[in-house]
Amino acid sequence: MADQDSAFFTSTTNRINSANYHPAIWGDYFLTPVSDSKTTDTSIQQPFEVLKQEVRRMLRDDIDESSQKLHLINRIQRLGVAYHFTSEIEDALEKICHDYSSDGNDLYTAALWFRLLRQQGIKVSSDIFVKFKDSEGEFKESLKQDVDGMLSLYEAAHLGIRGEDILDEAIAFTTANLYSLLPQLSPHLAQQVSHALNCPIHKCLPRWDIKTIDTLPEYMKMIYASMLDLYNEIEESIAEEGSSYCVHYAKEAIKRMLRSYLAEAKWRNEGYVPKMEEYLQVSLISSGYPMVTTTSFLSMGKIATTDAFEWVSNDPKIIRALSLLCRLMNDIVSHEFEQNREHAPSSVECYMKQHGVSEEETVKLFREEIANAWKDINEEWLKPTQLQGPFWRES
Repeated sequence: MADQDSAFFTSTTNRINSANYHPAIWGDYFLTPVSDSKTTDTSIQQPFEVLKQEVRRMLRDDIDESSQKLHLINRIQRLGVAYHFTSEIEDALEKICHDYSSDGNDLYTAALWFRLLRQQGIKVSSDIFVKFKDSEGEFKESLKQDVDGMLSLYEAAHLGIRGEDILDEAIAFTTANLYSLLPQLSPHLAQQVSHALNCPIHKCLPRWDIKTIDTLPEYMKMIYASMLDLYNEIEESIAEEGSSYCVHYAKEAIKRMLRSYLAEAKWRNEGYVPKMEEYLQVSLISSGYPMVTTTSFLSMGKIATTDAFEWVSNDPKIIRALSLLCRLMNDIVSHEFEQNREHAPSSVECYMKQHGVSEEETVKLFREEIANAWKDINEEWLKPTQLQGPFWRES
């Protein structure tokens, strides 16, 4: 079993739970709000709870038509408060999937139905859009005057999969016509269309653009702005060396790490304990070592060539080994501590559940794997096969 386990390792936001750290020596000085009020006004909180209950009732209500329910869900999601109603929205969309009638000619609602269900992971057919084509197989001319409908179709079409040619055609059709209509639209609608054309709704992963800051919660705005400022300063400082292209790799590395954080947050919120293979795919990235290593190359000047950045961006063996040993060492020490504050599952918890072994046995195996990881690092350090010369000595 030990050999199999060794082979396995080789092959391989809604709230923040506070930890029980020792009190800071400066107390709460930096946490003290400007206002003298230190208590939560329940008279403000209560109306919010009443409104949430009302929205829940509306989502569960069977009296509303499917189209009305779709529009309600769309508004909730665009307001950024859908996390309050996750189960209600899921139940409503499951029901709409079976009950919705696609016999009408309302392009906006048909496209909204398709988009919301695809976003939910439900594989509905794109054939729903065939009826909006003419006898020549082209989208009907009359649709060109339906701005809301074309915008809805444009956003829906970006959720297509391979082989859905009609959605590719829909993107081409709506893009050309929405651009041509922009000068004729009201300022508000023109801004909405421009934003969609530049960033379809499904592409809401980090966009390295300060213009997107208004889409973030208040507590994230300062962090996001500071991060952009930092990388802009780095890019400016190395531009004179002709190496500003390297910043792209560092940006991609931090985006990748942030996506791994989101995956772990989802595991925690859902109470999900993944198998070790799935866990390591995410946690080796969230360890931060791939990101830190990539970013550190920025300070190496011309020695860090494009080949060097390509190499480090493709998870070379030495970086995987470093990430693995640090991840396992961290999890061994912090496992019990983190579980006491509802943290995401650790490698210790994942391995114990998957293989039905004790914590003691798991830790013993992990220590063996840590030793093996060190050996891999040593081997890669002595015999670099892809990066040699000045770069390897400097690193």
